[in-house]
Amino acid sequence: MVIYGDRQQQYGGMFRFNNYLACSPEFIPSVRNIWQHNIVGTPMYAVACKLKALKPIFREQRRNKGDLSHNVQMEKGFLEAAQVLVSSRRRDELFIQLEHCCRLVLAKATKLEQIMLQQRAKMQWIKGGDQCSRVIFRKITQRRSSRRIFQINDDQGSTHTGPEEVINQFVTYYQNLLGGDRRRSIIDIRFLRPWARHILSNEESTALLLPFTPADVKQAVFDIAEDKAPGPDGYSSGFFKAAWPIVGQEVTSAVLDFFRTGRLLKR
Repeated sequence: MVIYGDRQQQYGGMFRFNNYLACSPEFIPSVRNIWQHNIVGTPMYAVACKLKALKPIFREQRRNKGDLSHNVQMEKGFLEAAQVLVSSRRRDELFIQLEHCCRLVLAKATKLEQIMLQQRAKMQWIKGGDQCSRVIFRKITQRRSSRRIFQINDDQGSTHTGPEEVINQFVTYYQNLLGGDRRRSIIDIRFLRPWARHILSNEESTALLLPFTPADVKQAVFDIAEDKAPGPDGYSSGFFKAAWPIVGQEVTSAVLDFFRTGRLLKR
């Protein structure tokens, strides 16, 4: 099965949490305000409802931030104007403090822009002191150009271009791969031992069967890169890390409840 992508990506109205919002002073109060509500239902249902209630709040906060790149350019202009005032009256303490404040505001605006671009580009190797460059924007464009599938070839070599045809080919391919009638043969594990680099001991086998703990859940969440989204709801790992003191207990309960019951919400 061959897949082709085009040069455009359509996001529609999909929600996506922007990690730079976690740097805002209203982030923690907003999360705490929603999370203090008591919702009747399973732990997973309660978490899903609260995350849904937070989405319009974060959308509003994102609109209030405006264009981060434009903010950086504007703050640069303010800093240059303040520096001109300082150069003309070097002994004026007020102008010196103004220039210092402009530097702080510019540093904060630059940091927010960098977090935003890093999340869009999903480049793990960007360091804290790196400046925004053409490489970052090129990486963002590259990711967007490879998202939408507009053409697919089936196993017989026929090309399908219609949206419904592409979907049907995906379903058919994975139905045959995962759900088809296959003859099951029993493998004797003894034939694999000569090629095995490591064979589990009894203690290691027992450890694999132990139930998951809250510490396991937290470690799994914090091992995910901050710009990655562990689920389709648009919330990145960066959100859960920043809000963990508030949401951690309930999220952990939801995860452990799934491993106990095996039930997962359709949403």
